[in-house]
Amino acid sequence: MKNLIIGIITVVVLISCSISKSVYVNGVRIPDVIPFSKFKGDTAAYLQTNIENRKAYYIGKEVDVLLKDVEQPIKSFIFTTSRLKIQGKSKINGMNLYFYDEDKFSKAIDTKKFIPSISLDFMSPYMDLDTFALILTKNNNKYWSPEMEMYIRKQRIEKVQYFDGGIGNK
Repeated sequence: MKNLIIGIITVVVLISCSISKSVYVNGVRIPDVIPFSKFKGDTAAYLQTNIENRKAYYIGKEVDVLLKDVEQPIKSFIFTTSRLKIQGKSKINGMNLYFYDEDKFSKAIDTKKFIPSISLDFMSPYMDLDTFALILTKNNNKYWSPEMEMYIRKQRIEKVQYFDGGIGNK
């Protein structure tokens, strides 16, 4: 009898360990992130697959959650402001994250090459343009500084999508 109980407990433990901790949004299962190694170096396919498959999961979450999932380092970014002003102050309500360093990014634009990116719209309260300028000045105009990254990671996501930057051919 003792061996039977130990056997049942072992089976229950093994089954519970083998079940993945799935994430659901509005009753729909969100797929796990597929590792970059499965894409054989194809950053565009990696981003498109993982961002499009998981975008419902990121809504309402901090940018930090998305950046922890993306296995590629952010090399540069562009803020989108849409001329948004709240109480007389300019605000930043979104950004595009790029995975090319500035030289490769510039060359891609010049040659009209495909530039994979993640486009984000933020939830209110939006980033203050003056705060962004202050951080930029303090970091010798280095856009992706540790201080800027920390500030961006705290923003909440309203919309996320894979984007080719509208530049070049796929």
